[in-house]
This record gives sequence, structure tokens and C-alpha cells, in this order.
Amino acid sequence: MTTRGCPYACEFCSVTDFYGRRIRHRPVSMVVEDIRQSGSKTFLILDDNVTGHPEYSKKLFEALIPLGIRWIGQSSISLAKDKEMLKLCRLSGCAALFFGIESVSPSSLIGMKKSLKSIEETEEAIKIIQDNGIAFHPSIILGFDTDTKAIFDDTLKFLARTKLPTMALHVLTPYPGTRIYQRFKDQGRIISYDWSHYDHNTVVFQPKNMTPQELAKGHHYVQSEFYSFSSIVRHGPFLLRVSPINLRRILL
Repeated sequence: MTTRGCPYACEFCSVTDFYGRRIRHRPVSMVVEDIRQSGSKTFLILDDNVTGHPEYSKKLFEALIPLGIRWIGQSSISLAKDKEMLKLCRLSGCAALFFGIESVSPSSLIGMKKSLKSIEETEEAIKIIQDNGIAFHPSIILGFDTDTKAIFDDTLKFLARTKLPTMALHVLTPYPGTRIYQRFKDQGRIISYDWSHYDHNTVVFQPKNMTPQELAKGHHYVQSEFYSFSSIVRHGPFLLRVSPINLRRILL
């Protein structure tokens, strides 16, 4: 971990409740020394947003280049807008990044105040990042108040257009302490207080435009369709075609 804190304040996210919105950095020299002493060449950087403070991130990536390591982490999709940082990120050994694109619904993106507010912008950002040799692993959430039952097929169509070979799919989960939990509680929409069900796969609230059962079924449908054998066959070769070097980085 090189930083803590996140400058964003997503209603559904618990990160700022734990670490705050101010980003704190470890000295780059200390990060480099930790990596050298570990003796490993493969790392997972646990920062919630490894590119959240561009000035620091660029210095970090420059310092990682001579180490010859491979690493994966999490980033904001706004990385696509910073060509210098994107290049340094790749040169530092980044093989793949996890991006919280959250939704393929423009209404949901606008409500979340995301930096990219249209699907077209998101698709262009994906292309830019993958063209730079970094695998794009999206996180998508189903169940926002603007979501209707059309969101399930819309999500599959988006994934088909972008030809992404992997993704993480979640049911919206209102963690205690988050603003969305308090809002749903005030509205009488929390249907389970069994914390073991707060697992990103179980519906614990009343969605606005469908039943809890319909959301659960839709989540299963998207997951099953995307990771079906026929879908894997279609998407698998694309990973090789887009970035064979990147695949080698991940597997070796």
C-alpha cells in the first residue's frame, strides 16, 4: 500500500468512512525499499486508487521502472485522460488495473458524479487504457435507483461491445455507515439486517424499479451469460489480440 484515502465520496462506498477523503502518501523511497527487501517480482498494490494523486503517482511509477516488477492495482478511469501517467504506469510494470465504472446507465453515472458521464466516454477510456498494454478489469454494480430491468441486457451489450474478457459484478450493497445505508434505512427499504448477507451477491434492500427477487435474478443472469462457455470462447482470443505482452505479465 502506497497511499490511504480517496478524494471521491460515492454514496455507496465505505472507503472514505475508514480512511477519509484526504490522500496520505508513504515516501516513494520507503515503497521502493519495501519492494526490494521482499525479494518478489509480482505485487498487488492495495491502494483504493493508485492514481488518485497524479503528482505522487508519477513519481512512484518512475521509481518502480528500474525494479523490473509486475503489479496490479486499482485506479480511477480518469487515468485515460493523463497520457503521461498512463505511459509511466505501463513502464513501471503495471499488468492490469481494477476500475470502478459502477454502471452502464448514464443516469446512474450522472447521479454518482463520475468523471465520465457517458457510455461513449467510458468505452473510449477502455480502448485507450488497453491500447497502452494495461488490462482493464471493470467493476459493475446493479441495483441503483435509476436502474430498471433493462439494465441487465444493457450491461451485457456494453460488455460485448468492449470485448472485455473479465469483470466483477455486484449487487448494490448498503454497508452500515455509508450514506446510502442511512438513506435506505430512513426510507424503510432495508429488508435484511443479517450482516452475513452483505456480500455483494445478496439483495438486502428494496430496489426502486423492480422487486428484490428480480434484481437477484438479473444479477445471476448477467453473471451467467458473461461467464458462459460460449462467451469465454468469444472473449478469450481478444485478450491475446489486444495485449499478448500483458497476458504474459499476468500469467508468468
